[in-house]
Amino acid sequence: MLRTIFRVGILLFLLSISFFNSELSAQKKKLTYKQVYKFAEPRLTGMLPRIQGWLDENYYLEIKTDPAKPDSKTTLVKVNAADGKSELFIDYSSVELPEGFSLYSAAVTTKDYSRFLFNQKNDLYYFNLKENTFKRLTNNDEEEKNPKFSPDGKKIAFTR
Repeated sequence: MLRTIFRVGILLFLLSISFFNSELSAQKKKLTYKQVYKFAEPRLTGMLPRIQGWLDENYYLEIKTDPAKPDSKTTLVKVNAADGKSELFIDYSSVELPEGFSLYSAAVTTKDYSRFLFNQKNDLYYFNLKENTFKRLTNNDEEEKNPKFSPDGKKIAFTR
């Protein structure tokens, strides 16, 4: 009985060694410098989704770009959490802002992404996407900090 257990143990040991050797020999490909440090193809890992947060109880917002195309347009899509279907929410490339401003660099947005605040050179700027209006809110040398929208998105608070 002891001899049988010993033989089964040796057999399992030999099988496991042969299994791990075959696994190791299948992975003898070396990584290149560009793969490791420059994110070259074939990639080691995929990109994580850039989730912006929840839009409401059913949808979340995700920024989408094509990493293979450096000049591809960036969009904000709303994704149905139940079935994964997505639809365009904002096409960032179609929004025209004055030079030096980008929707990416907004300091604060309203929950529905219809209004944006920018803090640039110690001044606050406001952009309303639905009305396509852009205006400067402050114009002084003192720094405005902690800009916030009111819950309804119609008022702005900050500290100076």
